Amino acid sequence: MWPYLQVGVSSNSLAPGASYKEDESLTGMSGGFGLGFNLYQRKIYLDINTSLLVMPFHDDNASRKNLQTMLGVQYFIPIKGKSN
Repeated sequence: MWPYLQVGVSSNSLAPGASYKEDESLTGMSGGFGLGFNLYQRKIYLDINTSLLVMPFHDDNASRKNLQTMLGVQYFIPIKGKSN
């Protein structure tokens, strides 16, 4: 088992609506943590992570916040190179 942190930047688009009149593109931030588990002989892994995504609103007086959790399974395929 191993813990890890994640940090990200996203680009978000807003279409015209009731409270704003023009298309806008905004930059959002995300951060979270996760745990990884080795399930079988260092070939199959399970990842569980959660993160908070924050996107500022068009008037900078509010923001949208989304909490997401992801569960994933990975299979590692070893690639052997030539030995010298």
